[in-house]
Amino acid sequence: MAPFQFSDEKYSLETVRQKMSTFAAERDWNQFHTPRNLLLALVGEVGEVSELFQWKGEVPVGLEGWSAEERQNLGDELSDVLLYLVRLADRCEIDLPAAVQRKMQKNAEKYPAALVKGSSKKYNTYRDNWKRIEKKVASSPSGETTTATDSSGEESSMDDACSPPVANACKDGNSNVVAPVSISKEKSASRMDKLKLYGFVSVCFLVGLLPLLMLFLAIVNVFDAVVESETPSLM
Repeated sequence: MAPFQFSDEKYSLETVRQKMSTFAAERDWNQFHTPRNLLLALVGEVGEVSELFQWKGEVPVGLEGWSAEERQNLGDELSDVLLYLVRLADRCEIDLPAAVQRKMQKNAEKYPAALVKGSSKKYNTYRDNWKRIEKKVASSPSGETTTATDSSGEESSMDDACSPPVANACKDGNSNVVAPVSISKEKSASRMDKLKLYGFVSVCFLVGLLPLLMLFLAIVNVFDAVVESETPSLM
């Protein structure tokens, strides 16, 4: 089965922008199409998309089980979202196609396929791991092999390790560095560090209270001794 694709590749975002601009001008709606009003309208349309999915549980890819009418309604609401989004970008004078390309490039650098494949973790998880790798690489004596495993437990290859965000952590073809570090191991180490810190703080807290407790007991003993000395004996 062929993968899904849109029907008209020539219907660009610029075409949509021009048509929306003409549509608004013909109706004298530019006075209402301020960035704030368009944003609120966009949020409202997203809410209408959400309403179509409400109470349906986990919807499968391809909308299996949806009627033709439900699919058409979803298409209408998604179109409203797109139209308001393009109109908002137009009124804010944001070159949306250029911004999309720039953002996709940023995402590719934030989420290198070799590091994030099969994982939904946020990019800072991988960024922090690569900072640790860079430190290990910098501190490793020449000639030693720095090895690490990926999430599957297998050692990663140099080709997988060398990605744009961490290019400075990779050497040339003669390098002995093998990456990336296992995220699960890093997470476990982080938890152990936290437990050690909590234990240290608890000990400090108890040690700090110990002198106060001893002082309190000493005062109680002195008070008892005074009371006993002043109380007449009944014998």
